[in-house]
Amino acid sequence: MELRRATTANDLDQATAISNVLSEAGIAATLRGGLHDAYPGTSGLGAIDVLVSEEDLIVAQDVLGRADTVGLEFDPEAEER
Repeated sequence: MELRRATTANDLDQATAISNVLSEAGIAATLRGGLHDAYPGTSGLGAIDVLVSEEDLIVAQDVLGRADTVGLEFDPEAEER
């Protein structure tokens, strides 16, 4: 399964909130990047990519677009680097 970047969060707290929004919509998300990979459980240590399956990417961006109206910021045009 190919993973694609749905968005990039500023820190672990924001990435977790975004992942939870996607999970509630039935979309599995994986977090990658920041120092979170090296030091699990840490917060505020760099940007973290929120990855979803290629099949879920469009729906995930739509879900996040709706969530953006309640305070979650993301780039709806994000693609895997």
